[in-house]
Order: sequence, then C-alpha cells, then structure tokens
Amino acid sequence: MMKKIILCLILMLSLSAAVACESEPNPDQELTSFAFDLVCKGTGLTKAIPYEPADEGINQVIVMSDSTIGAQYDEYSQRFNRDMPEEWFPQIVDGTFDYSDVEMVLCAHRTAVEPVDIECEFEDDHSINVHNSTYELTLRSSQTAEIIAQETVTSEGRCPTMFSFFDEGETEKDEFADLQDAQIQAFIEPYVVQKEK
Repeated sequence: MMKKIILCLILMLSLSAAVACESEPNPDQELTSFAFDLVCKGTGLTKAIPYEPADEGINQVIVMSDSTIGAQYDEYSQRFNRDMPEEWFPQIVDGTFDYSDVEMVLCAHRTAVEPVDIECEFEDDHSINVHNSTYELTLRSSQTAEIIAQETVTSEGRCPTMFSFFDEGETEKDEFADLQDAQIQAFIEPYVVQKEK
C-alpha cells in the first residue's frame, strides 16, 4: 500500500513538473512569427539579432497584435501591413518568411474601447455596434525585450464600408476600430529608418 502511495506521489510530482516546463517561455526557440509573442510578454529571443540603430539602411521590425476588429486574444500574432514600405518588415525567402534580420518587435495591445453613437444597419435587420479603440504601442528589442519606445493612440470607429460577416443566427455584433497603418508608421519610422543628423 505504501509503495502505491509513493508511486502516486512521484507520478503527481512528475506531471506537475511537466506542466511547469510547458508553461515556461523558451527564449532559445527558432525564429518564427509565433516566437515574437514572447518578446511582447517581456522575454527576449537569444537567436534574434541585437537592435543597433543604423547610420544608414533599415532596422527591420515585425508588428504583433493581440486583437482584431472583433476579438482580443491572450497571444500576439503577426500583423501584415499593406501601406508601408515592404523592406521594413520580414522578407519572404524561398516561399517562407525570414525572421533572421528582425531587430525590433512592435507590440500593439488594445487597452480600451468606447461605444460610438453611430447606426450601422444592414439588410435583414442586421446591425453593428461601433466602438473607438485605444491601443498601447510598445517597441521592443527582439533579443532582449527591452522597451525602446512606447506610445498610446486612439482609432475612431466607423461603419464598415463594404460588408461584415455575421455568425448564423446573429443579427447584432460589436466591432472595434482597428489600428491604422499610418499610426504604426508614424510611431516606428524614426527607429526603423535612421535620419541624418
């Protein structure tokens, strides 16, 4: 009986250790888009190159966000930017993104929302509740996760200009103003592109 109790205790301790190990961040992992979630949470990546402000050229950055116009998540994921210079961001090499030159991580976190008194009505009595959104922008070093710069910006809620998806049976939904590329560019440009002094 005592042996069974001891075996059960050992098994429980082993499982606890395994769970603890799974929850520990791994700073030595390969550089994928998912790895940069750690940087946004304060853990640097040992395989990332250091942030060194260049006299000329580009300090490459990846943009990570924890929210969309409809939801907010526990993890940050890569945000793709349409209206900014491509060379500022990870490049596609042999069909996949190459993150080896990423020196900085921009972490966009939605911190507040505010309802807007706008009626957005669609066919079949569908409607959207529009909200302004406040975002905290934090620029961090990929290798150390140290904060390089920080700023708070607000995006104004508007009715969708084209269409919006509703789940089956859903007639009303909340929508939160997205962060604009122009806001991102204005914040990161002084750190990505070094100006002559």
